[in-house]
Amino acid sequence: MLNRLFYYGKVSDKQAQTIQEVKELKQQLTDKQAEQEKNVATTQKKVDELNAQQAEAQNVVNSLDSQLQAELAAEAEANAALQAGINASTAEKATVSNDTSGTTENTNNGGGDTPAPTPAPAPTPQPAPAPAPAPAPAPSAPSQSVDGGSVVSRAYSKLGCAYSWGGIGPNSFDCSGFVSYCLTGRYCRLGTTGTFMGWTRVSDPQPGDVVVNSYHTGIYIGNGQMIHASDYKTGVIISSVAAGMNNNYIFVRY
Repeated sequence: MLNRLFYYGKVSDKQAQTIQEVKELKQQLTDKQAEQEKNVATTQKKVDELNAQQAEAQNVVNSLDSQLQAELAAEAEANAALQAGINASTAEKATVSNDTSGTTENTNNGGGDTPAPTPAPAPTPQPAPAPAPAPAPAPSAPSQSVDGGSVVSRAYSKLGCAYSWGGIGPNSFDCSGFVSYCLTGRYCRLGTTGTFMGWTRVSDPQPGDVVVNSYHTGIYIGNGQMIHASDYKTGVIISSVAAGMNNNYIFVRY
């Protein structure tokens, strides 16, 4: 009987120990499961944050792409206008040249009809005034003609030059050095953007006026376009005034 009681006691103790071990294992499992769920929630939060950052970055890229396309389109339009002006100027010069040669030919023929009398050559000096119409070659119409001596012409003549800080030409400029050259035809500096902003402000800008804000400047060429020494990457280019730096430009007259 004692042996049996001792045996039952041993079995009961073993069962109690086993039950306790099972409870402890269950508690450990519950704790680990809770910790894993917490880790999963933390990871998901980080994934959501990364997705939000990626979406924001994509929006910025899309915005920059749109702005770049608008600037490229404006530059292409300005270049097309420049080419049209050059073509018109070339055609006009060709017409003037043909008219002049025709006048000379007619004069020579007239002199040939009266070879004997020396007075006949006298009329030849009279047509000489024909060059008088020649002043029309620089018909200010194409103020964008690279052959003229105007402010806009000088601006066009430096398209493609490099940008250099403090540059006043002849082959590289900063923004105020470029404007100074266009206004004077000399490689000098009239001042800085602060100087230009103190000049007479105009509300009806004309080609040759100065486009300026507190930190950048250029030459207005009409149709909402300007030529300016932009930056180290692009140099002297044509840009839309509206697409310029912060759109805080004013127009002044030298």
